This record gives sequence, C-alpha cells and structure tokens, in this order.
Amino acid sequence: MSPKTEIEVPIYHAPGVTTIVASSFYFFLGLIDENTVLKYPHDQIPDKDAKLRLDIEARMYVILGKHDGIIGFKGFDDRGICLEYAVNGSVA
Repeated sequence: MSPKTEIEVPIYHAPGVTTIVASSFYFFLGLIDENTVLKYPHDQIPDKDAKLRLDIEARMYVILGKHDGIIGFKGFDDRGICLEYAVNGSVA
C-alpha cells in the first residue's frame, strides 16, 4: 500500500491579503497590494516553530540589507514578513 501523497491545507487570507500567490509546506505568500506580498503561516494561530522561522528570515533580511539580487524586505509584523512583490524575477 502506497503512502498518502496529498496534503490538504485550509486556505485563509491573513488581514490585508487579497490573493494568495504561492504556498510552501509552512507558509502562504499573499498579495497585499501591487508592490507588496506577505509571507505568513498556514495556521491562523501559528506555533512557535513557524514564528521562529519567520523571525529568523526577517533577521536575515535586516542583516543583508538592500541588494539587487534579493527581493526587498519591507518589514515584519504579527502577521508575517512583508516583501517586495516580484513578477517573473523583476520587482513590480
């Protein structure tokens, strides 16, 4: 018997998110406006690990600073990480 290969993730829009543009194992990437996306946990009440992952990623953006090869970091709040919205490799 083969293992189950499908995982169902209930979709939810964090406050301010109009459209979900991508998803990973732990996070959604949701459109806030034409220039900004929010990376936020799948769960409306995220666990410690999800919060820690976002905190570490936000700190990396702060340490790296502005760089042409990195999508711009716009901030971190209780919802998740705000990033520049890039379409086909270019910032919108």
